[in-house]
Amino acid sequence: MIRKLLIVLSFLSTLYSPAKTREVHVIDTARIKIVYERIMVLDTLCPNKRFKNDILSLFAGDRASAFYSEENRTDLEMQDNPEYLLRSFKDPELSKNLAGLENEAIFREYDKNLQTVHQRYDLSNWQLNEDIEKPQWEIQDSIINILGYDCVMASSQYRGRRWTAFFSPEIAIPEGPWKLIGLPGIILKAYDNKKEYCYDAVEINTDKPGLVEYYNYRDRLIIKDRIKGLIHRYSAQKSNIKEKIQAAYGISNMAVRTDSTQDKRYDFEETDYPHNKTK
Repeated sequence: MIRKLLIVLSFLSTLYSPAKTREVHVIDTARIKIVYERIMVLDTLCPNKRFKNDILSLFAGDRASAFYSEENRTDLEMQDNPEYLLRSFKDPELSKNLAGLENEAIFREYDKNLQTVHQRYDLSNWQLNEDIEKPQWEIQDSIINILGYDCVMASSQYRGRRWTAFFSPEIAIPEGPWKLIGLPGIILKAYDNKKEYCYDAVEINTDKPGLVEYYNYRDRLIIKDRIKGLIHRYSAQKSNIKEKIQAAYGISNMAVRTDSTQDKRYDFEETDYPHNKTK
């Protein structure tokens, strides 16, 4: 029994191995923290039946911002703990929940014109360093109230999708969920025209919003070209990740963490890449 547990722990530490150097540093003091619920359609043929809910947090200051799943960050921090890894491995429901957490994290540093994106796919951890590209917004006449704030509608064609956003001029911070930024007020609601990605603010904290932190707990491969990275990711999405893990580690009889988005018919928030190519 002990030998079996050691084998399991060895496998888990290999599959979820942390970076040699754990990096966490403050890049700004947050002026606001907003918690969003994101609803993401997993199957465009059955949008009302197959979808995924994520809770994602935005920490925004004057010089920088960070947008990520706080649950996923905690999971990454805890993966140094063998007892935590073993518990998640032995509990199928916990393992399923952890595997389904959003693993993309986005950090913006305006002084450097730098947007750093962390992702995980194809059994690897990736990092994209890109210039901050703001959508070109058209402000509309429509106004709605969100969490007590009057919000103005704006629209933009951005990286393959037509987006609608509602921003609050009362909170004059040009930030928002994901890469939707650049309006004269913070975005509290956004969705694409097919409503395959919908963001809704569910909590606003301006009292003690905390710090804007950059973190990285993994060794990462660098994506040198955003479009090629999307093509690779799209190709990886179509493969059977469980079979890849089992083949790579020789664990055909073991359960493994797999993302709940696997084998679903959906596309990314950015669709401005050729879909008929492989990496």
